[in-house]
Amino acid sequence: MEVATHMPHTPNTVFRMGWFAGLVLAVLALLPLAPSRAATFAAAPVPLGTVDSFAVFAGSTITSTGSTVINGNLGLHPGTAVVGFPPGTVKGAKHVSDAAAQQAATDLATAYDDAAGRPFSAMAPPDIGGRTLTAGVYRTGLAASLGLTGRLTLDAQGDPRAVFIFQIPSTLVTATDSSVRLVNGAQACNVFWQVGSSATLGTGTAFQGSILASTSISVSDGATVNGRLLARSGAVTLINDTITRSRCAAGTDPGTGPAAGTDPAGTSPAPQVLDVRLSKPAVIGRDSALVVETLDSRAPVNGMSVQFGGRDVFGTSACRTLDSQANVPRVFRPGTRTRLAAPLRFRSRGTQKLLVRVDSGGCSAAPASVYQTVTVTPVRLGERPRPLIVGVPTREKPLGALLPPILPAGPVAVPGLPDLPILGAAAARRSRGRGGADARPGSSRRSRRIASRALLCLLNKTRRAHGLRPLRGNARLLKAAERHSRSMVERGYFSHVEPGGLSPLDRVRRTGYLSGALRFTCGENIGWGDGPTSTPRSMMRAWMNSAPHRANILSAGFREVGLGGVPGTPASAHASGGTYTTVFGGRR
Repeated sequence: MEVATHMPHTPNTVFRMGWFAGLVLAVLALLPLAPSRAATFAAAPVPLGTVDSFAVFAGSTITSTGSTVINGNLGLHPGTAVVGFPPGTVKGAKHVSDAAAQQAATDLATAYDDAAGRPFSAMAPPDIGGRTLTAGVYRTGLAASLGLTGRLTLDAQGDPRAVFIFQIPSTLVTATDSSVRLVNGAQACNVFWQVGSSATLGTGTAFQGSILASTSISVSDGATVNGRLLARSGAVTLINDTITRSRCAAGTDPGTGPAAGTDPAGTSPAPQVLDVRLSKPAVIGRDSALVVETLDSRAPVNGMSVQFGGRDVFGTSACRTLDSQANVPRVFRPGTRTRLAAPLRFRSRGTQKLLVRVDSGGCSAAPASVYQTVTVTPVRLGERPRPLIVGVPTREKPLGALLPPILPAGPVAVPGLPDLPILGAAAARRSRGRGGADARPGSSRRSRRIASRALLCLLNKTRRAHGLRPLRGNARLLKAAERHSRSMVERGYFSHVEPGGLSPLDRVRRTGYLSGALRFTCGENIGWGDGPTSTPRSMMRAWMNSAPHRANILSAGFREVGLGGVPGTPASAHASGGTYTTVFGGRR
Protein backbone atom coordinates (compact mmCIF):
# COMPACT_ATOMS: atom_id res chain seq x y z
CA MET A 1 0.00 0.00 0.00
CA GLU A 2 1.30 3.48 -0.83
CA VAL A 3 0.33 6.92 0.46
CA ALA A 4 1.46 10.33 -0.77
CA THR A 5 2.10 13.18 1.64
CA HIS A 6 3.42 16.74 1.31
CA MET A 7 6.77 17.61 2.89
CA PRO A 8 7.54 21.33 3.36
CA HIS A 9 10.32 22.72 1.12
CA THR A 10 10.51 19.40 -0.80
CA PRO A 11 8.77 17.91 -3.80
CA ASN A 12 5.86 15.52 -3.32
CA THR A 13 7.30 12.33 -1.96
CA VAL A 14 5.92 8.78 -1.88
CA PHE A 15 6.42 6.62 1.26
CA ARG A 16 5.77 2.92 1.58
CA MET A 17 3.66 1.93 4.56
CA GLY A 18 5.61 -0.38 6.85
CA TRP A 19 6.92 0.05 10.36
CA PHE A 20 5.92 3.75 10.18
CA ALA A 21 2.25 2.80 9.70
CA GLY A 22 2.45 0.44 12.63
CA LEU A 23 3.90 3.23 14.76
CA VAL A 24 1.08 5.59 13.78
CA LEU A 25 -1.57 3.01 14.62
CA ALA A 26 0.12 2.26 17.94
CA VAL A 27 0.03 5.93 18.85
CA LEU A 28 -3.64 6.14 17.88
CA ALA A 29 -4.37 3.15 20.08
CA LEU A 30 -2.96 5.04 23.06
CA LEU A 31 -5.22 8.06 22.57
CA PRO A 32 -7.79 8.57 25.36
CA LEU A 33 -11.26 7.14 24.91
CA ALA A 34 -12.91 10.51 24.49
CA PRO A 35 -14.63 11.33 21.20
CA SER A 36 -14.29 14.82 19.86
CA ARG A 37 -17.15 17.24 20.53
CA ALA A 38 -17.83 17.64 16.83
CA ALA A 39 -18.02 13.91 16.30
CA THR A 40 -20.36 13.52 19.25
CA PHE A 41 -22.80 16.08 17.87
CA ALA A 42 -22.62 14.51 14.41
CA ALA A 43 -23.46 11.01 15.63
CA ALA A 44 -26.81 9.75 14.37
CA PRO A 45 -28.48 6.40 15.01
CA VAL A 46 -27.91 3.56 12.58
CA PRO A 47 -31.01 3.35 10.32
CA LEU A 48 -32.35 -0.17 10.86
CA GLY A 49 -35.35 0.05 8.56
CA THR A 50 -37.78 -2.86 8.91
CA VAL A 51 -35.28 -4.98 10.85
CA ASP A 52 -35.89 -2.59 13.76
CA SER A 53 -38.98 -4.63 14.72
CA PHE A 54 -36.94 -7.82 15.22
CA ALA A 55 -35.35 -8.88 18.50
CA VAL A 56 -33.55 -11.76 16.75
CA PHE A 57 -32.73 -12.07 13.03
CA ALA A 58 -30.36 -14.49 11.28
CA GLY A 59 -29.29 -15.56 7.82
CA SER A 60 -28.94 -19.36 8.18
CA THR A 61 -30.48 -20.80 11.39
CA ILE A 62 -31.86 -19.81 14.78
CA THR A 63 -31.35 -22.39 17.53
CA SER A 64 -32.43 -22.27 21.16
CA THR A 65 -31.78 -24.64 24.06
CA GLY A 66 -33.95 -24.42 27.17
CA SER A 67 -36.40 -21.71 28.19
CA THR A 68 -35.21 -18.81 26.05
CA VAL A 69 -37.58 -15.82 25.89
CA ILE A 70 -37.60 -13.47 22.90
CA ASN A 71 -39.55 -10.26 23.50
CA GLY A 72 -40.01 -9.08 19.94
CA ASN A 73 -40.18 -10.52 16.44
CA LEU A 74 -38.05 -13.41 15.20
CA GLY A 75 -36.83 -13.43 11.60
CA LEU A 76 -34.80 -15.67 9.28
CA HIS A 77 -33.71 -15.29 5.64
CA PRO A 78 -32.63 -17.02 3.45
CA GLY A 79 -32.46 -19.95 5.90
CA THR A 80 -35.52 -21.86 7.06
CA ALA A 81 -34.46 -23.75 10.24
CA VAL A 82 -35.78 -22.40 13.55
CA VAL A 83 -35.14 -24.89 16.37
CA GLY A 84 -36.07 -24.83 20.06
CA PHE A 85 -39.36 -22.89 20.04
CA PRO A 86 -40.93 -24.42 22.10
CA PRO A 87 -39.71 -24.81 24.81
CA GLY A 88 -38.39 -21.33 24.02
CA THR A 89 -40.94 -18.53 23.74
CA VAL A 90 -41.31 -15.84 21.08
CA LYS A 91 -43.48 -12.96 22.25
CA GLY A 92 -43.87 -11.52 18.80
CA ALA A 93 -44.29 -12.59 15.17
CA LYS A 94 -42.18 -15.20 13.36
CA HIS A 95 -41.06 -14.37 9.84
CA VAL A 96 -39.19 -17.22 8.17
CA SER A 97 -38.14 -16.55 4.57
CA ASP A 98 -41.29 -14.60 3.84
CA ALA A 99 -41.57 -11.15 2.25
CA ALA A 100 -41.08 -9.38 5.60
CA ALA A 101 -37.94 -11.42 6.36
CA GLN A 102 -36.54 -10.78 2.89
CA GLN A 103 -36.99 -7.01 3.27
CA ALA A 104 -35.50 -7.12 6.78
CA ALA A 105 -32.41 -8.91 5.42
CA THR A 106 -31.97 -6.16 2.85
CA ASP A 107 -32.36 -3.44 5.47
CA LEU A 108 -29.91 -5.23 7.78
CA ALA A 109 -27.27 -5.19 5.04
CA THR A 110 -27.81 -1.45 4.58
CA ALA A 111 -27.62 -0.81 8.33
CA TYR A 112 -24.46 -2.90 8.67
CA ASP A 113 -22.71 -0.96 5.90
CA ASP A 114 -23.82 2.34 7.46
CA ALA A 115 -22.41 1.42 10.89
CA ALA A 116 -19.15 0.12 9.41
CA GLY A 117 -18.65 3.21 7.27
CA ARG A 118 -18.97 5.86 9.99
CA PRO A 119 -15.81 7.92 10.67
CA PHE A 120 -14.62 6.94 14.13
CA SER A 121 -14.08 9.52 16.87
CA ALA A 122 -11.99 7.46 19.32
CA MET A 123 -9.91 4.28 19.47
CA ALA A 124 -10.95 1.39 21.73
CA PRO A 125 -8.50 -0.90 23.57
CA PRO A 126 -8.67 -4.71 23.18
CA ASP A 127 -10.90 -4.94 26.31
CA ILE A 128 -13.32 -2.18 27.35
CA GLY A 129 -14.32 -3.63 30.72
CA GLY A 130 -14.11 -1.25 33.69
CA ARG A 131 -14.38 1.88 31.53
CA THR A 132 -16.92 4.70 31.27
CA LEU A 133 -17.50 6.00 27.74
CA THR A 134 -19.47 8.97 26.45
CA ALA A 135 -21.32 9.14 23.13
CA GLY A 136 -19.34 8.65 19.92
CA VAL A 137 -18.07 6.18 17.33
CA TYR A 138 -15.41 3.81 18.71
CA ARG A 139 -13.13 1.58 16.64
CA THR A 140 -10.71 -1.08 17.86
CA GLY A 141 -7.04 -0.17 17.46
CA LEU A 142 -4.29 -2.68 16.66
CA ALA A 143 -6.45 -5.61 17.82
CA ALA A 144 -9.16 -6.56 15.34
CA SER A 145 -11.29 -8.09 18.11
CA LEU A 146 -12.99 -6.46 21.09
CA GLY A 147 -13.41 -8.02 24.52
CA LEU A 148 -15.55 -7.08 27.50
CA THR A 149 -14.55 -8.31 30.95
CA GLY A 150 -16.49 -6.88 33.87
CA ARG A 151 -18.67 -3.80 33.48
CA LEU A 152 -18.72 -1.18 30.72
CA THR A 153 -20.59 2.05 31.54
CA LEU A 154 -22.07 4.16 28.75
CA ASP A 155 -22.74 7.71 29.94
CA ALA A 156 -25.15 9.86 27.90
CA GLN A 157 -24.38 12.90 30.10
CA GLY A 158 -28.08 13.76 30.38
CA ASP A 159 -28.84 13.50 26.64
CA PRO A 160 -31.33 10.68 25.88
CA ARG A 161 -30.47 11.00 22.16
CA ALA A 162 -26.79 10.17 22.68
CA VAL A 163 -25.57 7.52 20.21
CA PHE A 164 -22.84 4.94 20.82
CA ILE A 165 -21.40 2.97 17.86
CA PHE A 166 -18.67 0.33 18.17
CA GLN A 167 -16.84 -0.77 15.01
CA ILE A 168 -15.18 -4.17 15.46
CA PRO A 169 -13.39 -5.59 12.39
CA SER A 170 -13.32 -9.17 13.70
CA THR A 171 -15.01 -10.65 16.80
CA LEU A 172 -16.82 -9.41 19.89
CA VAL A 173 -16.42 -11.60 23.01
CA THR A 174 -17.74 -10.95 26.52
CA ALA A 175 -16.54 -12.79 29.63
CA THR A 176 -18.83 -14.54 32.13
CA ASP A 177 -21.07 -12.15 34.10
CA SER A 178 -19.91 -9.12 32.13
CA SER A 179 -22.34 -6.25 31.72
CA VAL A 180 -23.07 -2.99 29.91
CA ARG A 181 -24.56 -0.31 32.14
CA LEU A 182 -26.44 2.72 30.80
CA VAL A 183 -26.39 5.92 32.88
CA ASN A 184 -27.45 9.56 32.66
CA GLY A 185 -30.15 8.98 30.07
CA ALA A 186 -28.35 6.51 27.79
CA GLN A 187 -30.74 4.18 25.95
CA ALA A 188 -30.13 0.73 24.52
CA CYS A 189 -31.96 1.74 21.31
CA ASN A 190 -29.06 4.10 20.55
CA VAL A 191 -26.22 1.59 21.12
CA PHE A 192 -24.89 -0.32 18.08
CA TRP A 193 -22.19 -3.00 17.84
CA GLN A 194 -20.98 -3.59 14.26
CA VAL A 195 -19.05 -6.89 14.23
CA GLY A 196 -17.01 -7.90 11.19
CA SER A 197 -17.16 -11.60 11.99
CA SER A 198 -19.00 -13.21 14.93
CA ALA A 199 -20.12 -12.19 18.41
CA THR A 200 -20.05 -14.40 21.52
CA LEU A 201 -21.74 -13.34 24.76
CA GLY A 202 -20.51 -15.19 27.83
CA THR A 203 -22.60 -16.88 30.51
CA GLY A 204 -24.69 -14.46 32.54
CA THR A 205 -23.78 -11.43 30.41
CA ALA A 206 -26.13 -8.45 30.76
CA PHE A 207 -25.81 -6.76 27.38
CA GLN A 208 -27.22 -3.50 26.02
CA GLY A 209 -27.60 -2.49 22.38
CA SER A 210 -28.06 -4.00 18.92
CA ILE A 211 -25.40 -6.38 17.58
CA LEU A 212 -25.05 -6.27 13.79
CA ALA A 213 -22.76 -9.24 12.98
CA SER A 214 -21.53 -10.14 9.53
CA THR A 215 -21.60 -13.85 10.32
CA SER A 216 -23.04 -15.35 13.53
CA ILE A 217 -24.00 -14.60 17.14
CA SER A 218 -23.69 -17.09 20.00
CA VAL A 219 -25.18 -16.35 23.43
CA SER A 220 -24.23 -18.53 26.40
CA ASP A 221 -26.44 -19.70 29.26
CA GLY A 222 -28.49 -17.19 31.23
CA ALA A 223 -27.56 -14.00 29.38
CA THR A 224 -29.89 -11.04 28.87
CA VAL A 225 -29.86 -8.67 25.93
CA ASN A 226 -31.73 -5.38 25.85
CA GLY A 227 -31.42 -4.59 22.17
CA ARG A 228 -31.23 -6.88 19.11
CA LEU A 229 -29.25 -9.85 17.82
CA LEU A 230 -28.89 -9.42 14.05
CA ALA A 231 -26.68 -11.89 12.15
CA ARG A 232 -26.42 -11.25 8.40
CA SER A 233 -25.28 -14.59 6.95
CA GLY A 234 -24.83 -17.02 9.84
CA ALA A 235 -26.72 -18.41 12.82
CA VAL A 236 -27.98 -17.10 16.12
CA THR A 237 -27.56 -19.64 18.95
CA LEU A 238 -29.26 -19.19 22.33
CA ILE A 239 -29.28 -21.04 25.69
CA ASN A 240 -31.83 -20.07 28.36
CA ASP A 241 -31.47 -16.42 27.43
CA THR A 242 -33.77 -13.39 27.50
CA ILE A 243 -33.69 -11.11 24.47
CA THR A 244 -35.77 -7.94 24.61
CA ARG A 245 -36.09 -5.62 21.64
CA SER A 246 -35.11 -2.14 22.85
CA ARG A 247 -37.23 0.91 22.15
CA CYS A 248 -36.44 4.57 22.57
CA ALA A 249 -38.59 6.67 24.87
CA ALA A 250 -41.13 8.66 22.88
CA GLY A 251 -39.54 11.67 21.21
CA THR A 252 -35.96 10.81 22.19
CA ASP A 253 -34.76 9.34 18.90
CA PRO A 254 -31.92 11.56 17.63
CA GLY A 255 -33.21 14.16 15.21
CA THR A 256 -36.83 13.97 16.35
CA GLY A 257 -36.81 17.25 18.28
CA PRO A 258 -37.34 17.74 21.99
CA ALA A 259 -37.89 14.65 24.10
CA ALA A 260 -41.33 13.70 25.30
CA GLY A 261 -42.23 15.76 28.32
CA THR A 262 -39.90 18.66 27.46
CA ASP A 263 -40.47 22.13 26.10
CA PRO A 264 -38.66 23.56 23.05
CA ALA A 265 -35.93 24.94 25.28
CA GLY A 266 -35.15 21.41 26.42
CA THR A 267 -36.18 21.77 30.06
CA SER A 268 -38.25 18.98 31.54
CA PRO A 269 -41.40 19.44 33.63
CA ALA A 270 -41.14 15.86 34.89
CA PRO A 271 -38.34 13.81 36.46
CA GLN A 272 -35.83 12.09 34.17
CA VAL A 273 -34.79 8.58 35.21
CA LEU A 274 -31.01 8.40 34.76
CA ASP A 275 -30.15 5.04 36.32
CA VAL A 276 -31.88 2.07 37.97
CA ARG A 277 -30.01 -0.58 39.95
CA LEU A 278 -30.10 -2.84 43.01
CA SER A 279 -27.99 -2.05 46.07
CA LYS A 280 -27.35 -5.80 46.45
CA PRO A 281 -28.14 -8.80 44.20
CA ALA A 282 -31.75 -10.03 44.36
CA VAL A 283 -31.36 -13.11 46.57
CA ILE A 284 -34.41 -14.81 48.07
CA GLY A 285 -34.79 -13.95 51.75
CA ARG A 286 -32.02 -11.31 51.73
CA ASP A 287 -32.48 -7.54 52.05
CA SER A 288 -31.71 -5.31 49.08
CA ALA A 289 -32.94 -1.96 47.78
CA LEU A 290 -34.07 -0.57 44.46
CA VAL A 291 -31.97 2.55 43.78
CA VAL A 292 -33.08 5.15 41.24
CA GLU A 293 -30.97 8.12 40.10
CA THR A 294 -33.10 10.97 38.77
CA LEU A 295 -33.32 14.72 38.24
CA ASP A 296 -35.81 17.39 37.16
CA SER A 297 -34.58 20.67 35.69
CA ARG A 298 -37.65 22.64 36.80
CA ALA A 299 -38.40 21.32 40.28
CA PRO A 300 -36.67 19.36 43.04
CA VAL A 301 -37.22 15.60 43.00
CA ASN A 302 -39.16 14.54 46.10
CA GLY A 303 -39.35 10.75 46.19
CA MET A 304 -40.78 7.62 44.66
CA SER A 305 -43.45 4.96 45.08
CA VAL A 306 -43.00 1.32 44.10
CA GLN A 307 -45.61 -1.32 43.30
CA PHE A 308 -44.32 -4.84 43.87
CA GLY A 309 -46.35 -6.97 41.47
CA GLY A 310 -50.11 -6.80 41.84
CA ARG A 311 -50.49 -6.16 45.55
CA ASP A 312 -47.76 -4.64 47.73
CA VAL A 313 -46.79 -0.98 47.58
CA PHE A 314 -44.27 1.34 49.23
CA GLY A 315 -43.48 5.03 48.95
CA THR A 316 -41.32 7.79 50.42
CA SER A 317 -40.94 11.50 49.73
CA ALA A 318 -39.07 14.47 51.24
CA CYS A 319 -39.05 18.23 50.79
CA ARG A 320 -37.57 21.33 52.40
CA THR A 321 -39.35 24.69 52.58
CA LEU A 322 -37.50 27.93 52.00
CA ASP A 323 -36.20 29.13 55.35
CA SER A 324 -36.63 32.65 56.73
CA GLN A 325 -33.65 33.76 54.63
CA ALA A 326 -35.16 32.21 51.44
CA ASN A 327 -32.45 29.53 51.35
CA VAL A 328 -32.70 25.80 50.70
CA PRO A 329 -29.98 23.08 50.55
CA ARG A 330 -28.71 22.04 47.13
CA VAL A 331 -30.31 18.60 47.24
CA PHE A 332 -33.73 20.30 47.30
CA ARG A 333 -33.05 22.56 44.31
CA PRO A 334 -34.20 22.03 40.70
CA GLY A 335 -31.68 20.35 38.41
CA THR A 336 -29.96 18.40 41.19
CA ARG A 337 -29.27 14.72 40.56
CA THR A 338 -31.05 12.80 43.30
CA ARG A 339 -30.70 9.24 44.60
CA LEU A 340 -33.86 7.51 45.85
CA ALA A 341 -34.25 4.03 47.35
CA ALA A 342 -36.98 1.55 48.29
CA PRO A 343 -36.48 -1.66 50.33
CA LEU A 344 -36.69 -5.04 48.59
CA ARG A 345 -36.95 -8.55 49.95
CA PHE A 346 -38.15 -11.39 47.72
CA ARG A 347 -39.58 -14.71 48.83
CA SER A 348 -39.88 -16.60 45.53
CA ARG A 349 -38.03 -17.26 42.28
CA GLY A 350 -39.10 -16.31 38.79
CA THR A 351 -39.32 -13.14 36.75
CA GLN A 352 -41.11 -10.49 38.81
CA LYS A 353 -42.18 -6.99 37.82
CA LEU A 354 -42.03 -3.70 39.68
CA LEU A 355 -43.70 -0.42 38.76
CA VAL A 356 -41.88 2.71 39.93
CA ARG A 357 -43.22 6.26 40.04
CA VAL A 358 -40.80 9.16 40.63
CA ASP A 359 -42.28 12.49 41.79
CA SER A 360 -40.98 16.06 41.75
CA GLY A 361 -42.40 19.40 42.80
CA GLY A 362 -40.91 20.31 46.17
CA CYS A 363 -42.99 21.54 49.09
CA SER A 364 -45.30 23.81 47.11
CA ALA A 365 -45.07 23.36 43.32
CA ALA A 366 -47.61 21.30 41.41
CA PRO A 367 -46.18 17.75 41.48
CA ALA A 368 -45.13 15.92 38.30
CA SER A 369 -44.43 12.20 37.87
CA VAL A 370 -42.77 9.67 35.58
CA TYR A 371 -43.36 5.90 35.57
CA GLN A 372 -40.72 3.19 35.07
CA THR A 373 -41.11 -0.60 34.88
CA VAL A 374 -38.37 -2.85 36.27
CA THR A 375 -38.13 -6.64 35.98
CA VAL A 376 -36.19 -8.51 38.67
CA THR A 377 -35.26 -12.21 38.75
CA PRO A 378 -34.43 -13.28 42.33
CA VAL A 379 -32.14 -16.28 42.80
CA ARG A 380 -31.26 -18.60 45.64
CA LEU A 381 -28.18 -17.96 47.78
CA GLY A 382 -25.07 -19.12 45.89
CA GLU A 383 -26.64 -18.84 42.43
CA ARG A 384 -25.40 -16.37 39.85
CA PRO A 385 -27.31 -13.04 40.13
CA ARG A 386 -29.52 -12.07 37.19
CA PRO A 387 -29.47 -8.53 35.80
CA LEU A 388 -32.35 -6.06 35.91
CA ILE A 389 -34.46 -5.40 32.85
CA VAL A 390 -35.46 -1.75 32.82
CA GLY A 391 -38.35 -0.50 30.70
CA VAL A 392 -38.80 2.85 28.98
CA PRO A 393 -39.85 5.76 31.25
CA THR A 394 -43.27 7.24 30.50
CA ARG A 395 -45.36 10.08 31.85
CA GLU A 396 -48.54 8.12 31.16
CA LYS A 397 -49.85 6.34 34.24
CA PRO A 398 -50.25 2.59 33.49
CA LEU A 399 -53.89 1.58 33.46
CA GLY A 400 -55.00 0.40 36.90
CA ALA A 401 -51.75 1.14 38.76
CA LEU A 402 -52.10 0.71 42.53
CA LEU A 403 -49.75 3.62 43.27
CA PRO A 404 -51.81 6.44 44.79
CA PRO A 405 -51.96 9.61 42.70
CA ILE A 406 -50.94 13.10 43.73
CA LEU A 407 -54.64 13.90 43.81
CA PRO A 408 -57.36 11.77 45.44
CA ALA A 409 -58.35 8.69 43.41
CA GLY A 410 -59.45 5.16 44.13
CA PRO A 411 -57.08 2.22 43.54
CA VAL A 412 -57.87 -0.56 41.09
CA ALA A 413 -56.17 -3.83 40.17
CA VAL A 414 -53.30 -3.89 37.68
CA PRO A 415 -53.71 -6.39 34.83
CA GLY A 416 -50.64 -8.23 33.61
CA LEU A 417 -48.50 -7.74 36.74
CA PRO A 418 -47.92 -10.92 38.79
CA ASP A 419 -48.61 -11.05 42.52
CA LEU A 420 -45.29 -10.20 44.18
CA PRO A 421 -45.54 -9.72 47.94
CA ILE A 422 -42.22 -8.73 49.47
CA LEU A 423 -42.98 -11.08 52.34
CA GLY A 424 -45.84 -13.49 52.79
CA ALA A 425 -49.00 -12.87 54.80
CA ALA A 426 -47.60 -14.97 57.66
CA ALA A 427 -44.60 -12.68 57.93
CA ALA A 428 -46.92 -9.68 57.93
CA ARG A 429 -48.90 -11.17 60.81
CA ARG A 430 -45.72 -11.86 62.76
CA SER A 431 -44.68 -8.24 62.44
CA ARG A 432 -47.86 -7.15 64.24
CA GLY A 433 -46.75 -8.82 67.42
CA ARG A 434 -43.39 -7.08 67.60
CA GLY A 435 -42.79 -3.94 69.54
CA GLY A 436 -40.86 -0.77 68.89
CA ALA A 437 -39.06 -0.42 65.58
CA ASP A 438 -40.69 -3.53 64.07
CA ALA A 439 -44.32 -2.66 64.87
CA ARG A 440 -46.39 -0.63 62.46
CA PRO A 441 -48.96 1.87 63.80
CA GLY A 442 -52.31 0.35 64.70
CA SER A 443 -55.79 1.70 65.34
CA SER A 444 -55.17 2.38 69.04
CA ARG A 445 -53.54 5.58 70.23
CA ARG A 446 -51.02 3.53 72.19
CA SER A 447 -49.81 1.58 69.14
CA ARG A 448 -49.45 4.78 67.14
CA ARG A 449 -47.46 6.35 69.96
CA ILE A 450 -45.16 3.29 70.19
CA ALA A 451 -44.45 3.40 66.45
CA SER A 452 -43.81 7.16 66.50
CA ARG A 453 -41.48 6.91 69.52
CA ALA A 454 -39.59 4.06 67.86
CA LEU A 455 -39.06 6.18 64.74
CA LEU A 456 -37.88 9.12 66.86
CA CYS A 457 -35.45 6.79 68.66
CA LEU A 458 -34.03 5.62 65.30
CA LEU A 459 -33.76 9.21 64.05
CA ASN A 460 -31.82 10.35 67.10
CA LYS A 461 -29.62 7.28 67.15
CA THR A 462 -28.62 8.08 63.57
CA ARG A 463 -28.04 11.75 64.33
CA ARG A 464 -25.82 10.91 67.31
CA ALA A 465 -23.77 8.57 65.12
CA HIS A 466 -23.10 11.57 62.84
CA GLY A 467 -22.18 13.91 65.68
CA LEU A 468 -25.50 15.81 65.71
CA ARG A 469 -27.64 16.70 68.70
CA PRO A 470 -30.87 14.70 69.10
CA LEU A 471 -34.23 16.13 68.07
CA ARG A 472 -36.81 17.03 70.69
CA GLY A 473 -40.42 16.09 70.23
CA ASN A 474 -42.73 19.08 69.72
CA ALA A 475 -46.51 18.93 70.25
CA ARG A 476 -47.32 21.47 67.51
CA LEU A 477 -45.18 19.70 64.92
CA LEU A 478 -46.74 16.40 66.02
CA LYS A 479 -50.19 17.87 65.33
CA ALA A 480 -49.16 18.92 61.83
CA ALA A 481 -47.61 15.50 61.14
CA GLU A 482 -50.58 13.45 62.34
CA ARG A 483 -53.01 15.65 60.44
CA HIS A 484 -51.18 15.14 57.16
CA SER A 485 -50.81 11.37 57.59
CA ARG A 486 -54.56 11.04 58.23
CA SER A 487 -55.34 13.28 55.25
CA MET A 488 -53.27 11.13 52.85
CA VAL A 489 -54.90 7.88 54.03
CA GLU A 490 -58.47 9.17 54.15
CA ARG A 491 -58.33 11.10 50.85
CA GLY A 492 -56.15 8.64 48.91
CA TYR A 493 -53.16 10.67 47.70
CA PHE A 494 -49.40 10.81 48.35
CA SER A 495 -47.89 14.28 48.23
CA HIS A 496 -46.53 17.05 50.44
CA VAL A 497 -49.19 19.38 49.03
CA GLU A 498 -52.78 18.60 49.96
CA PRO A 499 -55.45 18.57 47.23
CA GLY A 500 -56.66 21.99 48.40
CA GLY A 501 -53.15 23.45 48.00
CA LEU A 502 -52.07 23.41 51.66
CA SER A 503 -48.26 23.09 51.82
CA PRO A 504 -46.06 21.77 54.66
CA LEU A 505 -45.19 25.34 55.71
CA ASP A 506 -48.90 26.24 55.75
CA ARG A 507 -49.63 23.29 58.06
CA VAL A 508 -46.80 24.26 60.41
CA ARG A 509 -47.93 27.91 60.52
CA ARG A 510 -51.50 26.86 61.38
CA THR A 511 -50.27 25.13 64.53
CA GLY A 512 -48.65 28.32 65.81
CA TYR A 513 -45.15 26.80 65.82
CA LEU A 514 -43.64 29.81 64.03
CA SER A 515 -45.37 32.50 66.09
CA GLY A 516 -42.81 35.06 67.21
CA ALA A 517 -39.91 33.32 65.43
CA LEU A 518 -37.36 35.66 63.84
CA ARG A 519 -35.59 32.88 61.96
CA PHE A 520 -36.87 29.41 61.07
CA THR A 521 -36.40 26.36 58.85
CA CYS A 522 -38.79 23.46 58.15
CA GLY A 523 -38.73 20.17 56.26
CA GLU A 524 -40.88 17.10 55.83
CA ASN A 525 -40.38 13.37 55.22
CA ILE A 526 -43.38 11.21 54.35
CA GLY A 527 -43.61 7.48 53.74
CA TRP A 528 -46.01 4.57 53.56
CA GLY A 529 -45.91 0.82 53.06
CA ASP A 530 -47.72 -2.50 53.34
CA GLY A 531 -46.98 -5.17 55.94
CA PRO A 532 -43.33 -5.34 57.07
CA THR A 533 -42.32 -2.36 54.92
CA SER A 534 -44.53 -0.11 57.06
CA THR A 535 -42.46 -0.51 60.23
CA PRO A 536 -40.33 2.35 61.60
CA ARG A 537 -37.16 0.31 60.92
CA SER A 538 -38.02 -0.24 57.23
CA MET A 539 -39.02 3.38 56.80
CA MET A 540 -35.84 4.68 58.41
CA ARG A 541 -33.67 2.39 56.27
CA ALA A 542 -35.31 3.69 53.10
CA TRP A 543 -35.00 7.32 54.18
CA MET A 544 -31.29 7.01 54.96
CA ASN A 545 -30.68 5.50 51.50
CA SER A 546 -32.44 8.40 49.74
CA ALA A 547 -30.61 11.71 49.36
CA PRO A 548 -33.37 14.25 50.22
CA HIS A 549 -34.71 12.24 53.18
CA ARG A 550 -31.18 11.80 54.52
CA ALA A 551 -30.53 15.53 54.19
CA ASN A 552 -33.52 16.32 56.40
CA ILE A 553 -32.59 13.71 59.01
CA LEU A 554 -28.98 14.92 59.23
CA SER A 555 -29.63 18.66 59.11
CA ALA A 556 -27.92 20.54 61.95
CA GLY A 557 -30.47 23.34 61.59
CA PHE A 558 -33.35 21.23 62.86
CA ARG A 559 -33.88 21.08 66.63
CA GLU A 560 -37.42 19.73 66.99
CA VAL A 561 -39.62 17.17 65.29
CA GLY A 562 -43.15 15.84 65.15
CA LEU A 563 -43.81 12.26 63.99
CA GLY A 564 -47.30 11.15 63.03
CA GLY A 565 -47.87 7.50 62.16
CA VAL A 566 -51.37 6.19 61.32
CA PRO A 567 -52.71 2.80 60.14
CA GLY A 568 -53.65 2.31 56.49
CA THR A 569 -52.03 3.62 53.33
CA PRO A 570 -52.83 6.21 50.65
CA ALA A 571 -53.64 3.27 48.36
CA SER A 572 -56.17 1.82 50.82
CA ALA A 573 -57.37 3.02 54.21
CA HIS A 574 -57.99 -0.62 55.13
CA ALA A 575 -54.58 -1.97 54.11
CA SER A 576 -52.43 -3.74 56.71
CA GLY A 577 -49.81 -1.04 56.54
CA GLY A 578 -48.89 2.35 57.89
CA THR A 579 -48.33 5.94 56.77
CA TYR A 580 -45.84 8.34 58.36
CA THR A 581 -45.24 12.08 58.30
CA THR A 582 -42.15 13.54 59.98
CA VAL A 583 -42.11 17.32 60.30
CA PHE A 584 -38.72 18.86 61.12
CA GLY A 585 -38.39 22.36 62.57
CA GLY A 586 -35.90 24.88 63.85
CA ARG A 587 -36.70 28.38 65.14
CA ARG A 588 -35.11 31.29 67.00
